[in-house]
Amino acid sequence: MMKVNLVCESFDKGSGQGIYKVAYYLRKSLRNKVRLTSKKPDILHYLNPLRQFGNEKDIVTIHDLIPFKAKDGSLLGRIKRRQILKKALDSSEHFIVPSWITYKDLLEYGIEGKQISMIHWGVDMNFFRPLHRTNTKRKVIGYVGALTKRKSVETLLSFADRFREFDFIIAGKGQEEKKLLRLMDANHLDNVKFLGFVPENNLPKFYNSIDVFIILSKYEGFSMQLLEAMSCEVPFILSTNIGIAGELPIYLPEQFEDFFTKLSSGKIKPLTNQRKYLIYNGFTWSRCSEEHLRLYKELSRGRTNVFEDD
Repeated sequence: MMKVNLVCESFDKGSGQGIYKVAYYLRKSLRNKVRLTSKKPDILHYLNPLRQFGNEKDIVTIHDLIPFKAKDGSLLGRIKRRQILKKALDSSEHFIVPSWITYKDLLEYGIEGKQISMIHWGVDMNFFRPLHRTNTKRKVIGYVGALTKRKSVETLLSFADRFREFDFIIAGKGQEEKKLLRLMDANHLDNVKFLGFVPENNLPKFYNSIDVFIILSKYEGFSMQLLEAMSCEVPFILSTNIGIAGELPIYLPEQFEDFFTKLSSGKIKPLTNQRKYLIYNGFTWSRCSEEHLRLYKELSRGRTNVFEDD
């Protein structure tokens, strides 16, 4: 059995970090297909570019190029993340990306296409599933994710101000939280509720409590929440054209105000058969792990184990 070392800072799916959630599910899905070990592995796979690199045989997962494309976090933190990401991009043998957007970003950086494999993440459809929904007179718009400038949550508050016939619930923490709370109070947005961090075990209940799931991010490498919302059959899902969004049968409105106007008048049809779409198009962790295993075998074929003793 092939020996694989999966390296990540954390495998905690409940951390609120999408990278660690991916690491958890990928390790779980691969457990019966490879021997997971740090001792003389055939494959060394970094699941995020946050560790020391330097071996030309490394495989690294690049979720996105946020350190180069966004101003999340402090200046010192961004500089450090850019340095680490640059070292990963300049020293690794092969790269795994979750979307064609990140694939294109790596090409623009200068990585050759033959060094990049695009493997979509999956979603746990047994965990994220439809639950009993309570019909309410007012439609509920929901968002879950970090509260940072890149996520454009402030724009969501402007929609709440204009469309007061809807309720808005916002789940997450981040640098913009205090500013957003002040805006909510200043504009007397009684139709907005901030939930703070929602634990992983409560996310299915969250998705099943909303009529519309929305993402307004300026840049994402994937956006796991879109798959989770689809797996819970949220009636309306809309997003900017980021990450995986352009490959999914969801709403990608050019003008979000027009969408909400039509939603208010009942002129927008809800999405259907979302779970069937996810299964048919392979957005499962089983398929994801199988594609990883196929890549591991391809890359290890004819290669000398660099960890073997001389």
